[in-house]
Amino acid sequence: MVDNFNASWEGYFILLGFSKWPHLEVVLFVMILIFYLMTLTGNLFIIILSYLDSQLHTPMYFFLSNLSALDLCYTTSSVPQLLFNLWGPEKTISYSGCMLQLYFVLALGTTDSYGAIACTVLRMQSTTGLQKVFGTCGAHLTVVSLFFIPIMCIYLQPPTENSQDQAKFIALFYTVVTPSLNPLIYTLRNKDVRGA
Repeated sequence: MVDNFNASWEGYFILLGFSKWPHLEVVLFVMILIFYLMTLTGNLFIIILSYLDSQLHTPMYFFLSNLSALDLCYTTSSVPQLLFNLWGPEKTISYSGCMLQLYFVLALGTTDSYGAIACTVLRMQSTTGLQKVFGTCGAHLTVVSLFFIPIMCIYLQPPTENSQDQAKFIALFYTVVTPSLNPLIYTLRNKDVRGA
């Protein structure tokens, strides 16, 4: 009965997660921990560098610092609980803890609502302006795509016998992997950050 779905008991949710594959949980723990540490390091690096280097005191780096802070908070709102559940036999979360985590994941995930940016860009008349926007925001559009395309794959795929298992691994990608790549994508083509 409990093998097929997450269950609740006395104010706690029992999270099955990857318990179907106990041998995989240790591997996932190590991989997720590495990606989480990369996320923390990379985003803190961008925030600190943008603060300390006076050449980076521009609106673009203020924007990147805010995105880095959002990435830090977004991943920290869910990954430590995931690591805790993967590490040991305890696979529960309290109801209030679950609601608090859900609130922060949804609030931080939508803080970036891209709708206003898209509307502004689409209203631009000049081709030169559009080229400048895509040159400046190209890396960020890549990050947005890496986040939203996996989410769409989860929710738009037809339900099958394996779709829940596939969704778990896809969710790991947009929750853990994408935020760890953001600092690289934001700064990879950026000569100012490389110089700093």
